[in-house]
Amino acid sequence: MLILAVDTAGPMCAACIYDTANETFLSSISEEIGRGHAEVLPGIVERALNHANLDFSDLSLLAVSEGPGSFAGIRVGISFIRALALALNIPSIGISSLIAMAHATCETASQNALAAIDARRGEIYLAVVDSNGSVVIEPAKYSVEDANMLVSNCKYVLCGNGVGVLETDNCQIAHQNASAPIEMIAKLAVQKLEASGNQIKPPKAQYLRAADAKKQAGFVLDRL
Repeated sequence: MLILAVDTAGPMCAACIYDTANETFLSSISEEIGRGHAEVLPGIVERALNHANLDFSDLSLLAVSEGPGSFAGIRVGISFIRALALALNIPSIGISSLIAMAHATCETASQNALAAIDARRGEIYLAVVDSNGSVVIEPAKYSVEDANMLVSNCKYVLCGNGVGVLETDNCQIAHQNASAPIEMIAKLAVQKLEASGNQIKPPKAQYLRAADAKKQAGFVLDRL
């Protein structure tokens, strides 16, 4: 099975092709762009396919990061993958950025991992995965104070750009990246598909908090 995975939830715009038969990555491209994922993503995907000498028709599964992260970036990735899945008539799967980040750290450190993404406003998005790959704490939003209580005993390896705002003097830190490895998103998609018995739902954004933009009631028209 050939999988295309993409990630636009953070500052990176990334895509990779994973061959499950040989458990190898045929291509992997990541560029740090900050913003403008809608303009860059199609080209990144095309390059990933070209490097793997594949066409869209060769794909069997699509995967995308569901967030948390940039509201606009998350929407770009999910919209792209859901539209492509519909056009190709193949399934698509969403993967949490936090879970993918924590899993990647577990693979490297062989310890329980806490992934933290800076949500700003004194808040942190975090999740915990144990050394066996089981999710111990589901992705959620915490205050910095509550997050500090979780890391106070330093029983986790920490990762993610949220680590920088936590009190981590005596804790082991794997990295402070803002994005999960695109390769892990592809790997977790395979696991999720197998665990579901091929009964999966389309990707859905994990914002973990309400958007900043609010409807202006005075300008809202009645639905027709």
